[in-house]
Amino acid sequence: MLRKALVAVLVISMLMALMMVGCQEAAPNAEEPEIENENGEESNDIENDGDNNSTENDEAAPEPGDPIMLDIYFMEATETGFELGKETREFGTFGGPQVDLEEVVTELLKGPETDDLSRVIPEGTVLRGITLEYGVAYVDFSKELLQAEVGGEAEAVLVDSIVKTLTQLEEVDSVQILVEGEIVETIAGHISIDEPLN
Repeated sequence: MLRKALVAVLVISMLMALMMVGCQEAAPNAEEPEIENENGEESNDIENDGDNNSTENDEAAPEPGDPIMLDIYFMEATETGFELGKETREFGTFGGPQVDLEEVVTELLKGPETDDLSRVIPEGTVLRGITLEYGVAYVDFSKELLQAEVGGEAEAVLVDSIVKTLTQLEEVDSVQILVEGEIVETIAGHISIDEPLN
């Protein structure tokens, strides 16, 4: 009797072991559909995200006739110092002529339209010309630019206002500031501008 019971237990144990081995062998195959499903779900999620992004992009993507809005950077005085502040202005429409770099810099030289911001480029500074070569905008100002009597923080804002205003344009990678057609070391003695900045 005991022997039959032991044999039965042994047979059952062997059957269970075989079943476990069979399950382990089948497990990769069984998991594959789950992985495929997960990948499928993930790819659906990606597709959905893509769809959502494309919807957002469609909404955000400009269409011909939409206005081209650019930020013009000036100086904003805060309780702790000076920083960049911006005003957004319209420069033509999408599908129309390319944005004129001279027009953008001219708007910068006009100064801000709000009382919250102030001009940091000295009044009387004139744009002598601007050219674009291999992504570098060479911006040539009159000598009045060097009359900026400002400290290091305000000079950094002055330089950044020129560079940041222009580099938001896709075709401009960096900006070389010139004075009377020449590269100068600095405007007010604090910030080096003798190479293209971005």
